[in-house]
Amino acid sequence: MGAVVVSVTRGASPEAPALIWVFAALLIPLSLACGNVYRTLAWPKGASPDILAFWCHMVAVMTFIILLLVRNQQSEVDIFYGLANVPWAASLQFIAAGIMFPIFFRLQNIGGPVLLSQIGYVAAAVGLLSSTVFLGEEYGLFTWVGALVIAAGIAVTIVAQNSNKRDLSNSLN
Repeated sequence: MGAVVVSVTRGASPEAPALIWVFAALLIPLSLACGNVYRTLAWPKGASPDILAFWCHMVAVMTFIILLLVRNQQSEVDIFYGLANVPWAASLQFIAAGIMFPIFFRLQNIGGPVLLSQIGYVAAAVGLLSSTVFLGEEYGLFTWVGALVIAAGIAVTIVAQNSNKRDLSNSLN
């Protein structure tokens, strides 16, 4: 609900995209949540999060390159030549993505699919705070209420997970 409130209030500003695109953006966390639940249910026994992250990252990179080739009808040389024109940006993106995949998989392994699925919402709330502090942007009361709902939802998730772990531990003893 917090993400919906933040999206709708941000979508009401004059420079915002059409409302249909704001709602379409809400499908991103939903698709990520589906992937997180699937990975939890189908996590290979004994598989390291780092190995799974590496191979998922490689598949994502290859898929992205194929999409670039098909969509732009360019050769691999043209695509990599374009990246060579912005080496710092390409290098930083490569490093950030290389770091984030193992972190996501470790969070998935430790926190479970529900906690990991909330990362997009956390990013939205952190974006509100950082754009206010560093860029001087101003948001309405309902946008901040949405961010508080996000924070409350994450707190409830963490408390519930800790409670479930304690209950499981007590039942085993």
